[in-house]
Amino acid sequence: MNSDLSVSVIKYRSKGVFFAIGIAFLLPHGSVYASNSESSSEIKNQIAEINLEIDQLPTSFPSVTPWTMGFLTTSLSSEDEQVTIDIEFPGTNQVDMIALMPAAHTEDGNKLYPLGFPLQFFIERILPDGSSEIIIDHRNADYLLKGIEPQIFPVHNAKPTTAIRITTTRAPLNKERTWVNYEIAFSEVFIFENNKNIALNAKVTAPKFKFNKNIWSPEYLVDGFSLFSPTDQKLENQTRDFIATAKKVTLLYDLGTVQQVDELRLWPTSSAISYTLPPFKGFGFPSKIHLELLGTPHDPSPRTLFQTTGKNRVPRAGPFMHTLPPAKGRYFRLTLSDPIPGFSNQKTIPIGLDEFELLHKGQPLTHGLIPQQTLLNQWKERPSHPIFLTDGLVTEGTIIPLRQWVEQYPLKIELQRLHTTLQAELNGALARERIHRKVIAAATIVFIVFLILMIWLVRLLTLRRAAHMREQIACDLHDEVGANLSSISHSSELVKELAPTDDEMLSSLLDDITQTSQQTAAQTQQFIRFLEERQNGIKIRGHIKAAALQILGTMDFECIFDDSHRPLNKLNPTQKWDLLFFVKEALNNVIKHAEADRVEIETQLIDSKIILTVSDNGQGIPENRLPLRHLESRAERLNATMIVETKPEQGSRIILTIPKRVLRWPKQSA
Repeated sequence: MNSDLSVSVIKYRSKGVFFAIGIAFLLPHGSVYASNSESSSEIKNQIAEINLEIDQLPTSFPSVTPWTMGFLTTSLSSEDEQVTIDIEFPGTNQVDMIALMPAAHTEDGNKLYPLGFPLQFFIERILPDGSSEIIIDHRNADYLLKGIEPQIFPVHNAKPTTAIRITTTRAPLNKERTWVNYEIAFSEVFIFENNKNIALNAKVTAPKFKFNKNIWSPEYLVDGFSLFSPTDQKLENQTRDFIATAKKVTLLYDLGTVQQVDELRLWPTSSAISYTLPPFKGFGFPSKIHLELLGTPHDPSPRTLFQTTGKNRVPRAGPFMHTLPPAKGRYFRLTLSDPIPGFSNQKTIPIGLDEFELLHKGQPLTHGLIPQQTLLNQWKERPSHPIFLTDGLVTEGTIIPLRQWVEQYPLKIELQRLHTTLQAELNGALARERIHRKVIAAATIVFIVFLILMIWLVRLLTLRRAAHMREQIACDLHDEVGANLSSISHSSELVKELAPTDDEMLSSLLDDITQTSQQTAAQTQQFIRFLEERQNGIKIRGHIKAAALQILGTMDFECIFDDSHRPLNKLNPTQKWDLLFFVKEALNNVIKHAEADRVEIETQLIDSKIILTVSDNGQGIPENRLPLRHLESRAERLNATMIVETKPEQGSRIILTIPKRVLRWPKQSA
């Protein structure tokens, strides 16, 4: 029992060690994988939140064909040469935000890159008394410009201001335009008082400027035209524009009440020869625009608020914007004529517009108004109605208030950059997760193989230890018990030779001692062979036959063994020993109580269970002899179940069932 206990302790200790090794081996990889999973999940949540924010912000795309390009200096002598730009207002205003729109150039295809944006600069506001205050200062470090989106500079502590002065102190090196080393450029400057762009059509003074008609000029810095339109371009296939086949169109708008206006905007429409070509912006845009203020709908002497003096420039992306002199009124008449020809060969060129807006302090006043029109024929080729002029929709998308667009669009661009960075981090995290999954899978396989190998080694060591222990016990039994029994037998024979020959009782006792010692020695030798477990195994069937022959003597008996699977091979030596003694006890029971003349011993393998049956044709086992305690004890040692079937004068059957879970020993020869 002590040996079995020590072997069990070794097994459990070994399992504990293997489990600890496995935990120590896999835990670091599992923790790394868990941290990576948490990291990727966190990044996914951040990306989802950013996507929600991006969806709520306007979508805009730059145009490679703006009305004008903006302001550009001539070549500067060095990067430190200062450039001063003064933007003078017609009156006094409270400036609360300035937005500098970078100029751009193309390098490959239609992709735009910043051009000439200063590395270092400062911005001053000119007060009514002529003094100046620095409100934005980037002279101590280079300004980080990431793209061509508006660069916003809030102005705190707004004061009455008559002008804004931009002074650049360090120009960027021009790497693309190799014929010019240093130059300063802006596409547009927006200066806001609340929602109104007070820089529109202001006076600009700047030295060393480059002039190119419809491209570069100081006045183009504040003409309202930039690389972008203040629209949310999520709408697709917008054709809600106004087109009339007439030489002149007159539209009369009634604001409902007397209101003040200070700005005019006209949005050009777009058209194309076919769907495969990019749209031509400005098809049908009127070269002559006349806006009048009327006291009554039929006022014979209206006041002119705006009128083009010559041929209007060919419109491009974005609206035509122009300030109006201060005016209050209810009725406004818009006269459009002399449209710009497109691709059509029609004799009468249609007049086309996407939107018409009158504004006050940046807020539109004409949205939803239906004008009265004269000399108007609608174009039949697509839906056209004057209501489309004031529905807030243009070909590019939904019109957004200028300041709102200037503030929201850079935020969207920055969120998109953050989205790109997070997406790259997510891809890296997912790649690391895939690597860690492969590492964990490989480590798990290696650990399982290692565990199986170690279990096999421990089992092998345990078997060798048990075999060594059995051999030691067998050796001790052979040396001690066997020698003592031989000595007893030899001594009893000597006593018999020396004792009187006429003493029959003494002679009989000595014969019994000799016979008992010889039988005990034989049984001990048999037990030793069981313990030794030779390489060829223990032939339990032969021992059962020998035991039956010894116990039954001349009685008729038969041993029937299942040779198809050799079920007794599945028993270990101790189990075979217990089974042999179970058979002996059952046969002794037959001799003592059955009065039988025939006995059968049968083994079978049924459903992976060993069934041993010892049956006789005797008179049955008396009830006062049941239960058979010795047989039950042997069955318990085998972890088996025993059933006794007996009837008077009909014999008895003792059935022993050894379950599958007991059969775990390597196969032995039966």
